[in-house]
Amino acid sequence: KELDTAINLHKKGHLEKAEKIYLEILNIDKKNSYVLQLIGTLYLQKKNFNLSEKYLLHSLEQDPKNPGTLNNLGILKKNAKDFVKSLKYFDLNIEKNNFLNSWVNKSNILLINDNYTEGLDFTKNALKNYPKDQKLRNNYAVFLFKCGFQEESLSIFKQLENEEALSSESYFNYSNLLIQINNLSKALEIVDKLLMFDPKNLDALRQRHNINKLLLDFKKSEEDILKAIE
Repeated sequence: KELDTAINLHKKGHLEKAEKIYLEILNIDKKNSYVLQLIGTLYLQKKNFNLSEKYLLHSLEQDPKNPGTLNNLGILKKNAKDFVKSLKYFDLNIEKNNFLNSWVNKSNILLINDNYTEGLDFTKNALKNYPKDQKLRNNYAVFLFKCGFQEESLSIFKQLENEEALSSESYFNYSNLLIQINNLSKALEIVDKLLMFDPKNLDALRQRHNINKLLLDFKKSEEDILKAIE
């Protein structure tokens, strides 16, 4: 009952109250892998990375296959820019648990580090396991685009648009692709949608500036570049 209370508090963002209960439980049951994982995750959210790693490693000692622990250790190392160790944790979690979030997180790291060819192969394999996951499909479309497979990428972007499942990066890359195939009106429509929910996105403002310039609408083009400068 105490643990359920702590988890509910944690989910609602009452981290200090949840932390207190987790520590009380651990005073009685020091080797509870699940509670160690939860408090390690809580400290990760609070950006107390030293305590987070301490508790997550304790959790892993008790249960070396704990999927939440392995995934959060990967996130911890990603936040520290230690991508080598981060990928090791994600790979281990994929091997032991076929854990969706670790597939997504590794795909994100490959994207961040411009490992497009590896990312394309990796995300294609990920989709064999989770063919409907929107994040993986977004990333796969981006990798296809970066690797020069424009038609295949365009097809996925269209599907995601129809499902209203485009991410910010996919909106941007989708509009890039549309510019390259000279469909400027559609490119403008896509970047407009991105700016509707993210009006201060600098890449999108620059993109719309460029599209309007190509459409010879210099007034709107000027408005966007001034917004970006501001």
